[in-house]
Amino acid sequence: MSYNDLLNFGMLFGHSGLETKDAINQIFLEIWERADSLPPVENVRSYLITYLRRMLLREYERVSRLKQLSSNETVFEGPYEDLLVRNQQEEHIRQKLRTAIEQLTPRQKQLIRMRFFDGLSNETISQETGMHINTVYNTISSALKLLRQLLGHEDYYNLLSWWPLLLPLLTGTELI
Repeated sequence: MSYNDLLNFGMLFGHSGLETKDAINQIFLEIWERADSLPPVENVRSYLITYLRRMLLREYERVSRLKQLSSNETVFEGPYEDLLVRNQQEEHIRQKLRTAIEQLTPRQKQLIRMRFFDGLSNETISQETGMHINTVYNTISSALKLLRQLLGHEDYYNLLSWWPLLLPLLTGTELI
């Protein structure tokens, strides 16, 4: 197994030559640094190919996450009229959400906030509130069902992208 074999293997899967060379060099550096603690390897070719494949996959996933994060930070550039229309749409959606959320009970608001904004599991919510797990599940389910009914099925699914607007409504603070 030669350096060129590893390079060709990495490039075979669509990675650039520079990316693959960096990964191969990183592999040999890591092997050199951890030589004393690594177990003996019977099939060096398989070991190196697997190591390279995993390293390139991790790099690809890292770059994909960075691209996804940077694409989420879009800057609105367009005519002023488009900006006004967009602001009016956002205000209309805020008003619809405000009206719908006012129909929820305080307990439903609390559980929705804990589940979707604090990221807690139903089990954790159950422990923190002292409610039975089935009660937590049923309360959240009935709150979502009520929101679907109040907003209309189509609006409910369109508004899922506007979840950040819900938090101030659930916590009682006013939206900007």
